[in-house]
Formats: sequence, C-alpha cells, structure tokens
Amino acid sequence: MVIFDHQLYHIKMNRKLRLVLLLICFACISIDKATASASSDTIQKKQFPCIFELPNNEWNLVIDNPPKQYLFKRSPATDSTGRQIIPAIMLYSEDATSYKGDIAIFCSKKIQPFLDRGVKVPRILSWNVKDYPLTFKNALFAKGEYTSAGLDHIIYMIYIIDKHNKGIQVYLDMTKNIAPKYEPEFWKTIKSLKEMP
Repeated sequence: MVIFDHQLYHIKMNRKLRLVLLLICFACISIDKATASASSDTIQKKQFPCIFELPNNEWNLVIDNPPKQYLFKRSPATDSTGRQIIPAIMLYSEDATSYKGDIAIFCSKKIQPFLDRGVKVPRILSWNVKDYPLTFKNALFAKGEYTSAGLDHIIYMIYIIDKHNKGIQVYLDMTKNIAPKYEPEFWKTIKSLKEMP
C-alpha cells in the first residue's frame, strides 16, 4: 500500500532535497494543469504557470503552494498484486531569468537529483525530434525509469522555460504495473500542456 505523507511538504529544505524526497516517497507522481476542462471550480480558478488539462475527475489538487508548487494525485488504482497505487503529477515554477533561456542548463540542473537517485533516462527529446510531444519549443522531454521500495516506476520529466522567463518542471509518475491501463491519462495531460498567453 502506498502511503502519502503530507507532512513531508512542511519540512523546510532546499529544492534539490525536496525533489529527491518526493521521488523516494511517492509510489506515483503526476502533475496536471487546471483549465476550463478541470474537474472542480476550485481548480478552475487557480492561476497555474502553464495551461493543461487533468486527465479526468479522478485527479485532485492536494498540495497548493502558488506559484511555486502544485501536486495532483489520482484516486488509488489497484495493481495486479492488489496494492493501492496513487499516480501523481507535480508542477514546479520558478523565475528562470538567470538561465537566459538556456533550457539545456535548466534541465541539467533540475534532472540531476533524479539521476543521482538512480532514475535511468535513456533519451531526452527536444522540439526538433520526431517523437517530441509538446507544443513548447524551449523545452525538453524525457521518460525515465526507477525502482523504489521494490516497485518499478515510470516517470515523465518535462522542463520548460517559457516566454515569461518562468522555469517550469512537470513530473508524472506511476508504477509500471499499472501503466498499461493508466499511462494514457498521463499522455492526455502531456499533450494538453500549453504556454500562457
């Protein structure tokens, strides 16, 4: 059974350590943007750093720390062994002026804590590659894999510097066991990501 500890978010720590702890502590992670298609009035009225759609009404905003951090989690999904898995979507935003639009440096800095904790990322896609799924041009997209507490995970990692000099990180995480059924939900969110006007 996956246990989600909300108190971890109240620990004062630097962003790098927080990302590492999130990676370790979640059985699944998934982030989504609430637009007109979002499921609740509360979410619809939020101002997120980019536009996106939640996959369906099974997703809820559970951490709301504007404008820097948002966490959405899904209603539990039962895997083939009977465990309750909670996919999640995380969204982080920060001032990226110091990066001067260099998405490679921004991505390198933000992805390193994941690599240090054993996430394997075979390929990172940019806008000029055929399989690149985003509308953003100044962004990088990766699909990683890792094992935590004996469970194999997939994690999508998206790094964006938008035209407003916001550095946006989106992480979508679930266990491999439930991916055949639930991974399409991640793709709905990924393909809906758009830049704020």
